[in-house]
Amino acid sequence: MLTRTLLASKEARLLLGGAMIGALFVWTVAVYLGIANSSLPVLHSLDWPFFLTLCIVVPVLEELVFRGLIQGYLRQFDPGQKAILGISAANLLTSLLFVLLHWLTRDGYSALLVFLPSLYLGLVRDRTSSIAMCILIHGLWNLGWYIFVFMP
Repeated sequence: MLTRTLLASKEARLLLGGAMIGALFVWTVAVYLGIANSSLPVLHSLDWPFFLTLCIVVPVLEELVFRGLIQGYLRQFDPGQKAILGISAANLLTSLLFVLLHWLTRDGYSALLVFLPSLYLGLVRDRTSSIAMCILIHGLWNLGWYIFVFMP
């Protein structure tokens, strides 16, 4: 089973747990600051196309491209995985490119919001070599944004 394989190592479980604790903190602050909706969704009121795009399609495509193709390619040039504070050069360059893409397609605020999560997903990729774990975390983060920010 995919979930059992993804969470086989203690490090993978800790990385997933850390991602969820961080997300809960961000979502709570967003609700407190009034930039998020504090009501929980009702299934029949979901905007299913937007929900599926945000929580499944976007995480799969972004992680395959950024953590899979781009970071995977850049890792070839740093076989020793030299890192500063656990952040590899491949991760940093991939995250900067991710921010640039968000800057070009959205706005500066959105771009800055994705920088730290992108670094974290790159760290997960470097530590576990798992794109599937990155997709899972990204999807769960987007689920939280959907519930707390985009729900009507």
